[in-house]
Amino acid sequence: AQEALLEDLHTVLELLTSSLNELDRLRERRARLEELKQDVRKLLDEQLEALYRTQHARRQAQRDNVAPGEPGEPAAQPPSESPPPPESREIRRLLEQLESLQREVHRRAVEVEQSMRPARDGQPPTPGAESMESARRSMRDAAEQFGREDPAAAEAEQRSALDSLQETLDALDDALRQVRQEEREETLAALETRLRGLLSQERRVREAVAELGAQPASEWTRLQELRLTETRSLHADAIEQAEATLRILRDEGTTVIIPELFAQMIEDMTQVAARLDAADPSEPTGVLLDGIISQIEEILDAVSQQRDRDADADEQPPGEQPQQEQTPPLLPPSAELKLMRGVQVRLNERSVELMRRLEAESADDAVAALRDAFERIARRQLRLAEQARLMNERQ
Repeated sequence: AQEALLEDLHTVLELLTSSLNELDRLRERRARLEELKQDVRKLLDEQLEALYRTQHARRQAQRDNVAPGEPGEPAAQPPSESPPPPESREIRRLLEQLESLQREVHRRAVEVEQSMRPARDGQPPTPGAESMESARRSMRDAAEQFGREDPAAAEAEQRSALDSLQETLDALDDALRQVRQEEREETLAALETRLRGLLSQERRVREAVAELGAQPASEWTRLQELRLTETRSLHADAIEQAEATLRILRDEGTTVIIPELFAQMIEDMTQVAARLDAADPSEPTGVLLDGIISQIEEILDAVSQQRDRDADADEQPPGEQPQQEQTPPLLPPSAELKLMRGVQVRLNERSVELMRRLEAESADDAVAALRDAFERIARRQLRLAEQARLMNERQ
């Protein structure tokens, strides 16, 4: 049995390692795409500002009756023997400023374009790289048109650059939606694997507690004492797995209730660990384990159902799949609400059980311990109400 357990744990560990590595890769890619999107958005704002200044310069030239020329034609020049009028000198100064500004925007575009190049040979191109290159060329051409004193042609190139930048943003948005969906699917897969491992471990702990609690500890054989030691170790590993899972959920950040459920579950698991350390496999220990197992089963069921729904959605033709502007949460609100109801039911059942034990208890130490347990339930009830409020605000 011990060899089978070790083999199961080794298999789970391999699956977890693979899932976490993939999650890390997806998170790294998402972070890079988000950074690129931010850079392109800033570049688009800078190019838009340059366009506004170009339009202002052209309006000023029209007010001053200085013809800047049609696109592709240089601005009309005064006769060489007479000095340029003040209005013409002012327009030339504006065009020089615009050329300098446009070249600075072009320099930033070169940096962004370079950052979009694959880090290694053989890697696929970054989404939007082609349109980013087109935007960079249009910015360069706009600066050159300013140098030719042709603001109309420069404005046309600026508009072309803006169109290409918007195409780049759209491509990055599409890629981000895809990678976020993949990250969500990997998170669900990793969560399901961890939950199945936790459930297997805690069921074995529960089985051992039931067997050990069948007779007083003073009557245990050496084999039963070893069984308790193995059970402690198994449960301690389960706590570590639960804590690691909680970190994953908090990093993921889209679900409100599951991290809270895991935090409460870890509190109960810690109480069980203390009871096992005290060689106490009594009924209260079993009751705590039953609640832990029920909690794991409910979360596992919610995660499995969500993965099934996602799989069904993936099989739909692209045109029939709903388009979402934002990444959906790990679980829908309806699933989270169902989990909250399950927690509330267990809190009510725990309160009834504690009241029954309190009425039957007379020892001061035991009564004090039961009152502490009631206080923990009250704190959990408050936390549950807070989670319900957060869920309502998120919708």
